[in-house]
This record gives sequence, C-alpha cells and structure tokens, in this order.
Amino acid sequence: MIRSIVVFFLALPALCPPLASWDILHCDAYGLEDLDIRENAEVRGLYKDIMVAPTLEVLKLARQVFSQRGQDHRVRVEVQTTKDAFYILFLNEEGGAFPPYARGNWIVKRDLATGGFVQIKIFFHSDPGSFVRIFPDRDGAAQGRCLMDVYLFNRRIQREAPLGSSLVSLLTLSFADIVEATRATVNWRNLIPAVDPAAYKDVRAMAAAIRPMLPQAREVADGAMDKNGRMVFIDSLRPQGANAGFNCSGFVKWIADALYAPLAGEYLDIGELKTKHPGSRGSSISLRYEKERDPFFGLDWSRNIALAFARLEPGKTPDIESSDVRDLPYWKYIEDIGFPSADIPAILYYLALREPGNVYIASVNREFGENPVLRQHIHVAFLLPAIDAEGRFSCTVMDTTVESSMKQLVRRGDFIHLVRIKASAGFELPLVKNEP
Repeated sequence: MIRSIVVFFLALPALCPPLASWDILHCDAYGLEDLDIRENAEVRGLYKDIMVAPTLEVLKLARQVFSQRGQDHRVRVEVQTTKDAFYILFLNEEGGAFPPYARGNWIVKRDLATGGFVQIKIFFHSDPGSFVRIFPDRDGAAQGRCLMDVYLFNRRIQREAPLGSSLVSLLTLSFADIVEATRATVNWRNLIPAVDPAAYKDVRAMAAAIRPMLPQAREVADGAMDKNGRMVFIDSLRPQGANAGFNCSGFVKWIADALYAPLAGEYLDIGELKTKHPGSRGSSISLRYEKERDPFFGLDWSRNIALAFARLEPGKTPDIESSDVRDLPYWKYIEDIGFPSADIPAILYYLALREPGNVYIASVNREFGENPVLRQHIHVAFLLPAIDAEGRFSCTVMDTTVESSMKQLVRRGDFIHLVRIKASAGFELPLVKNEP
C-alpha cells in the first residue's frame, strides 16, 4: 500500500493540474497574511501518509515542486539524510529559489535507525537561527504531548511552551494553528507582526547616503569634527591639519551630526559629548581610574549624543539614561554595561519590529587592561536596522570609516550597550575638510 502511495505522488505532476485545484486545505482562511508567514499546509496535507510511512519508503521520494491554491509561492518537497537522521523538507519559494531557511518552511526530522520522529522545525523568519522547534515529550510522537522552544537569531527565548497535541497530529496543521495553540504562552506579536516597509524609509536612506561618503572618512586616532565643521583631535581640540579623519567616536559623531544639524542648526559640541556622568554609572573601583583609564568614555559619548537629540523634543526633560535600550521582554539589561553581545542581532530584530525608524549607537564593553583589569567601554559604532517588504531583517553596521557586519561587531566585546535615535529625512553627511 505504501509503495503505491509513493508511486501516486511521484506521478502527480504528470497526472493532474497544480495543487491549486485540489480541495484539501483552505490555506487562505488561516489569516496568515496578518502574520506575514508563507504557508505550505496544503502540500503537507497531501504528504500526510508519506510523512508517517516506514523509513525505506520515505527515502525513495524524489524532489517535487507544487503550486497551492490562493498563494503565489510554490513549495518544494524533498528528503535529505545524514548518518543518523533523515529530513522531510517543505521549502517555500522565495525570490525564484527554495532556500532552506525561508519563512514558513517546515523540516520534519526522523531517526534513521528507528524511524521515530525527533522534531519539527518551522522557520518564522528568513534566517537559519529564527525558528520554532517542536518535539515530543517522553510519551512519544504519537501518544505524547508536544513542547515547543522558540529561537530568535540562534538565541532561545522561549523554552518548552506546551502545545497540547501529539507531534504526529501537528504534521498537517498550518503555522497559524501553531500560533493559536501557543498564543497564551508566546507573544507572537513581538516576533512576527505585520511590517510596513515604509516605516524604514529614512533608515534605508541614511545607509544609502553614508556608503558613497565612506572613502573620504580616513581613520585617524582621536579624530573628530567639531561643532564648526573643523577636523580636530578629541582630547585637545587642536586642528588635525592635512589627512584628517575619525576614530570610532568621531565617526559615530559624524553620522549623528548629519541628523542633528538640520534640527538644531549646528553640529554636536565635542566638549558636551565628553561630559562624564560618574553619578549615573560606575563603582568606587572604576571611579578611582576615571582619569587614568576613562572606562566609561564610549558609554558617556553615546549617551551624550542621544541626550542632545532628546533635548530637541518639545515638552520633554530627558536625563542621561532616557534613550537607553533597557526594558525588553526576553533579555536582561545589565546596568551601564548593556546586553550580551551574542543577543544583539535578536535584540535589533525585535527593536526593528517594535520601534521601526530608529537607529542606534552601540558601545562595546569588555575586560581591558592590566593592574587592574577593568570592564571598559572600548568602542562605539552606528547601527541602522530595517525590515524589507519580504520580511527580511538586515542591520547596516557603520564602524570606524567602513561598513562592517554584525558578526564583526559582536566579536569586539562581551557586552553591547545601545542608545536610540530617531532617523529622519534630509540626511546629508558633512564634508571632511583637510586643512594645512
């Protein structure tokens, strides 16, 4: 019987029209357009008997591509094996291809030796580290109940949310059904709300305006532009002269100046940005090394830039911590240090969803120096997160005169502190003037 089912499915393209004509599952009734997740429940419905078939029968399946009723993407079905497991993949089409990590993809894993179900992985974002993992409890895939972990950019943010059904019974459900079953325990609106690409227009415009200007931004130790547009050294405020440029702090200020000048009529003042705030951060130990080591320079600098913007907002009386990113649902903020660096990609994705149109200054914190070793803010960078019309997240990282990457930024330190600034139109970077 199983063999005949296999033959039947392999013959589908030749024997019948696309799946759009099959009255199996009404995928367009699940409300997935609100979640912005592509679905393949119709195809999984047709493959239900195959997914539970004996191992040898499943391994005979050839790769197939199907259309679905009411949806504009196709679905590719294939089987892959490793030395100890085999996988039944339902891959949604994205951009004319079938990437393994596209939104709404389902990957069913079974043990190669026993044929038992191990897990179902469903991607809710086009990223290899953003998925739900559904697995059976100790009573097994057929009789037991399922649990679900939620991962966002390789960080587990939800552990063992109960689904109340067996794994086998979930094989043909829509992702919307999974969402509904876990609505009480998982805040899906924090993970996959509907996205308006226009909300990131100014962020994208900023990134596009910065890129062609990078060649004129040389890296120079202690270099920055003062409030009059002259290239000076941050410590002494002396002119740099020929071959002027920026250090990481000056580079972040240069980008911030392009936002600030249209609002305030002048560039940010270096003297104000160097203002220390020992009453708002540090300890008795770090205060002893305030002058010698300046362990909070990056934190003070980034907070002072954000504070200058906050002061321009009418009717508000901000303090030095008003623009800090602090209260988040899945990650714990460490006072004056920030969040673990490994969590920053997931945090920026969350912030892009919940606070579209903001950009961020990152201050990198790690242990530094000797006698004593202090935890210091040693580097700053400018971050521009956005989400496109396909739901894909990206974050432009501008870091000391170059466009870098999130991976490189995360490697710089153990923790990263974030302050937020609102992106705005009319962004134009100041020219870097080399003076004799």
